[in-house]
Amino acid sequence: LMSRHGALLGSSGFDAVEFEAPDAVHPSPKVMSAIVSNIWAEYAVGNAAAHDNTNNSDGGVVSAAMDDGASGEEGAAGSFQTLLLELQHGHLAVVGICGGDYLLCAYADDKLQPGLLRIKIGSLAGYLNESLRHLPRC
Repeated sequence: LMSRHGALLGSSGFDAVEFEAPDAVHPSPKVMSAIVSNIWAEYAVGNAAAHDNTNNSDGGVVSAAMDDGASGEEGAAGSFQTLLLELQHGHLAVVGICGGDYLLCAYADDKLQPGLLRIKIGSLAGYLNESLRHLPRC
């Protein structure tokens, strides 16, 4: 769980010794949160531009990597909720919760199908979204 600006708020399921090893193939959660928040922001800008300009030929490329509202979460027109990324050693799913104030990120090795990862993160996001709505920022 991270803020949309990349501040890591919480993480689980990792071994710090494994991530700090010189030959580690998976970056630490702090590094991933910074990278993921920047990718999320870039896709959000690209998605907004694609929805503003329907004649944009790049719109299909941007929207192909996103899921526009399939999670049932309300949002502004042109917003997206889920981003799936295929990495060298696994899959990464990112979902915006509380209107995009927070990002939930889940990583799985390449043995797990991306669709299952999307379902898992969508379910977890539903629970967290309800809890985080009680915070003043949400």
